[in-house]
Amino acid sequence: MSKKQITPEEEEGPEELCIIDTLVEEHCNQHMQDKLNESLVDIEEGFSESPIGLATLQSWRKIEGILPLFNEEEEAAVEKKFQNSI
Repeated sequence: MSKKQITPEEEEGPEELCIIDTLVEEHCNQHMQDKLNESLVDIEEGFSESPIGLATLQSWRKIEGILPLFNEEEEAAVEKKFQNSI
């Protein structure tokens, strides 16, 4: 890129600055995504010798959902304690 002096007539307006900001943000996001993908490939290659580790990693990436705060036994104990305190 050439370093050209910007004259007052050529200054960027709000629209141009917004576009530039968006392009920079998209570039940074893409760069971070690329680095993350490279790291993931490195991790998966490291687990290639251990099929259990790779299976764990693959299932870890697919888990989505809300985990319960308590298991059933703890929940029953908390409810009983709450009922006794009333």
